[in-house]
Amino acid sequence: GRPFRDLWFDLWDVVEPILDRAYAGVSTHMDNIEFVMHRNGYPEETHFAFSYTPVRIESGEVGGMFCACTETTGEVIARRQVLAERARFRQMFQQAPSFMAMLQGPEHRFEWVNPAYQALIGNRDLIGRPVADALPDAMEQGYGDLLDRAYASGEALTQAGARYVVAGEPDTQPVERYLDFVYQPLRDTAGQVTGIFVEGYDVTSRILADRQRVDLTRELAHRMKNSMAMVQAIA
Repeated sequence: GRPFRDLWFDLWDVVEPILDRAYAGVSTHMDNIEFVMHRNGYPEETHFAFSYTPVRIESGEVGGMFCACTETTGEVIARRQVLAERARFRQMFQQAPSFMAMLQGPEHRFEWVNPAYQALIGNRDLIGRPVADALPDAMEQGYGDLLDRAYASGEALTQAGARYVVAGEPDTQPVERYLDFVYQPLRDTAGQVTGIFVEGYDVTSRILADRQRVDLTRELAHRMKNSMAMVQAIA
């Protein structure tokens, strides 16, 4: 039996125009409206979904209104926290030294890549394009088959020291790279594979250094063998 204004006194400046529209015969619906309320002794952020519908009497005039109201504060704040967490992880991925990419669907369409991945494959347009279209050089070298295998099996697929000849920009020479990486399938809430997360490191320097050490060891062994043969011949 209390006046509406008594219940919403701290928000009357916001609520009154909406009520006026309802009594003027205009319905109002809002999925999310933010209020700062003092319902627990301190100002707090609140969110509501509501509708104000005029109720007409027999004469056709507006005799009142019907208000359907649902508080959505918890959902709004939870959604905001999820978005903030995603932004934080996105920033971490952007700054990561490893190369990363997010692929969606059986066509392995690029949804997102970090700067390290972009640096690996050169200045090529990737977002929204399937791997077969964006990276034909990778497809020719069997990486499309590996993606298909990971997507179909739902199991992570790892490679160590995998050779990848990057086509690069037009009028430039291909660049030989060696990579350690994983293709990690991503699943939805129903357990179905929906995409693949790619992460890895360019280990070209390590592979070439290992090769150089092997070549040097072989060269030293060969020289030692020749030296011993000469010593034995002199003796």
